Amino acid sequence: MMTTGPSVPWRSSTEVVPSVWHLNFKSQYLLAATFVRFQEYYESPRFRGDVFSLEDFMDWYADTNGKFSYFEDWSGFNIPSYAFEPFKNGAFDPLSRKERSLLQFFDATPQPFYVIGSFGEGDARIIEHETAHGLFYTSPGYKKRVMGVLKTIDPAPIHKMLGDGLGYHPAVFDDETHAYLLDLPYLKKQSIDVEPLKGASARLKRLVKKFSKG
Repeated sequence: MMTTGPSVPWRSSTEVVPSVWHLNFKSQYLLAATFVRFQEYYESPRFRGDVFSLEDFMDWYADTNGKFSYFEDWSGFNIPSYAFEPFKNGAFDPLSRKERSLLQFFDATPQPFYVIGSFGEGDARIIEHETAHGLFYTSPGYKKRVMGVLKTIDPAPIHKMLGDGLGYHPAVFDDETHAYLLDLPYLKKQSIDVEPLKGASARLKRLVKKFSKG
C-alpha cells in the first residue's frame, strides 16, 4: 500500500488485485468531488461519452432529483482507464485540482487498469462491489464466468432498478447487475425478490474471492 501526501485528495492507494487500484479518501465529499465527472462520463444515462462541465452536470442532477445531493448520495466509485483519455487530451478543460491530481497519479500506469474509490474506513460490501467492477474490466476469464452466471437469472427487476431508480446507462447493466448481486440485502431493500437470486449471488461471491487471489 502507498500512503499519499497532502498534494492529493485521497489518503492511501492500494493495488488490490493486479491492475485494479483502490483509492481511499478521508471524506465522502472529497471522494465524490474527485470522481464525479470521470464517473458520469463513463456511465451516466445523460452524459455518457459526452463532454460536459461540472455546472452542466450539477444542473441536470438537481433538476432530475429535486436537489443537488450527489456528494452525499454516492459512496463508492469505479472507473476504467479508457475513461481518463478525453480528460488527458484536454476535452474537459479546465480541470479541477482534484481531477488533475487523479490523472497525474496514474499517468505512467500501464493500460488497461481500473480505479475504485471509497472513503473512511470503507464498508466491506462497497469494497467488494467496486473490486468486482475492476475484475470485470481487467480479467477476461472473470468476465466470461460472470456472464455465465447472469444467464441463470432474470435480470429484468435489477435492470429496472439500475435504469429507473439509480440512473445507470444501459451499456453498464451487465457489470452493475453482477456487482449489485453481491449485496442481496441492498436488493431486498429495493423491493426485489432475492430468493431466486441467492444461488447466483453465492457463485459470484466465490468468483470474486477466487480471482482476487490471482
